[in-house]
Amino acid sequence: MNEKYILEKIGYYNNFKNNLWTAFIILTGGAAGLFLNLDTIYKKFLFVSGIISEIVVITGIIICIKKSRDYIKRLNEVK
Repeated sequence: MNEKYILEKIGYYNNFKNNLWTAFIILTGGAAGLFLNLDTIYKKFLFVSGIISEIVVITGIIICIKKSRDYIKRLNEVK
């Protein structure tokens, strides 16, 4: 792999990770708001689906961090 390709991949995963952090913040705020008012089954369903979505987003963040570290390691091997 050439150096330019690796740098583009690192930038891609960092940007994607930042977008996932934004989604996590929004989901956390929505789940907290629903948690304060769980009077209907619909709100309980939305709360649970929000928590599941947060777990998926956290998993995506962890994957992006691992991929970025892998490409940084490859970049150091190329140089």
